[in-house]
Amino acid sequence: MFRKIAAAAAALLLLFSLAACGISYTPSSYVQVYETTGTKSYLLSRRSDLDWEASALTGNATVTVDLSEEGQTLGGFGATMTHSSAYLLMQADEQTRSRILSDLFSADGANFNYVRIPIGATDYIPESEFFTCDDTENNAEDLSLAQFNISHDANIIAVLKEALAVNPDLRFIAVPWSAPAWMKTNYSLIGGSLDEKYNDVYAEYLLKFLQAYAAEGIEIDLVCILNEPYIQGVAYPSMNMDGLQAAGIISLLGQKIEKAGLSAQIIAYDHNYSSGSSITAELYIDAVLGDKNSAKYVTGISFHGYGNDGFEDFKGGLEYVQNEYKKDVYITEITEYSASIDFASNISYSLQNVVINPLNYGLKAATYWNFVLTSDGTPVKGNSSECYGIINLDREGDSWHYSKNASYYAMAHVSKFVYEVNGKEAVRLGTESSNTNVIATSFYRGDGALVVIAHNVSDLSYERVDFVVGDKMFTYDIQPQSVVTFVC
Repeated sequence: MFRKIAAAAAALLLLFSLAACGISYTPSSYVQVYETTGTKSYLLSRRSDLDWEASALTGNATVTVDLSEEGQTLGGFGATMTHSSAYLLMQADEQTRSRILSDLFSADGANFNYVRIPIGATDYIPESEFFTCDDTENNAEDLSLAQFNISHDANIIAVLKEALAVNPDLRFIAVPWSAPAWMKTNYSLIGGSLDEKYNDVYAEYLLKFLQAYAAEGIEIDLVCILNEPYIQGVAYPSMNMDGLQAAGIISLLGQKIEKAGLSAQIIAYDHNYSSGSSITAELYIDAVLGDKNSAKYVTGISFHGYGNDGFEDFKGGLEYVQNEYKKDVYITEITEYSASIDFASNISYSLQNVVINPLNYGLKAATYWNFVLTSDGTPVKGNSSECYGIINLDREGDSWHYSKNASYYAMAHVSKFVYEVNGKEAVRLGTESSNTNVIATSFYRGDGALVVIAHNVSDLSYERVDFVVGDKMFTYDIQPQSVVTFVC
């Protein structure tokens, strides 16, 4: 099945080089193939290697890689280490937890490198009460933040330290769902707004979280000042905030991060592009990035992937941020949930709406919602929606069992093969498909390898596809609702 390099190298060595706009590509002597099928007959499985052939018109669908078109560099993929995820992992036996962390973060596993961390409670907690990092009795003011602590994060910190031992290059995103209740207009963690007189102390609160995690050896790379600033009517921690107030807080936080000598950068918004309407999102983004005092501290805009039209909702936000402001764009939350149909439909949805299509529109990085939940989406508090982790972890008697959901494989088909090499992030290349059933993206890796990821969206039939690079090509049959990664 697998080619023996010593025997085949002489016969298969292709001595040609393609160069354009800084990309100098010399193909490998054969093409490695990794496949996940909608039927789960193959799950990120190595298949037989392919030979390069001379490019020719065959009547097949074609995916053409354009080495002269360079897009964004790839940051990576991952999910959120909620308090529920960390709790389950720390409840599991050490062997099970070690296997899961390896499957998530090691080069032999999915090689995920982005971890989103909540600042305070979300709806995914195992505790009976919601919390922040500075709760006070009777909502008394704590302007000096003397009571600030991260004691609720003991499980998260323990898991992240183990994850860093697996992959020292993890990148961390931190975001709160609410300010402490004593800072808010309604004195509650649920709903309400931040009282503007506490703007500076709220920025200091976020800084103290960055410093507290740094003291634990966990350096936060990206921080957002609030999750879902326009959310309404939920029974878990939330807080409304318009773009003008956000701009002021970002400016304050940016100055504090600079003064403290931390390296964290700020991302803004962290909500659906179509929440309320796209105009609402754009007004918020304009307020933040149109203010020179806040814009200089913002490295990118983060969106959530929820929306009736999936990628069509999100695409507008990608284009708006890049065309108007030239900033990075992130997807920081999306989930599989109880309305999901089956593995094939779920992986196809993820590849179309979170992975391949967004990458082709400039996506920098994406994180799903929970890393780990039980198979029925718990522990959860204050939310009746049944959401799933990218990994299911369940206790059966005295033993623990886990399985990987479709979102794991959809992201892993990129993250396992497209990564930073020798300090160089992979660069996206132009990728064009002649068939609407086939979507694809491609990256030039820092070690000179070309990585192509392709998905057949049809649930009816396979597609025979010619992958064309310059004057060479290879051909592969992609099964219905299946994904294939080629390393060339």
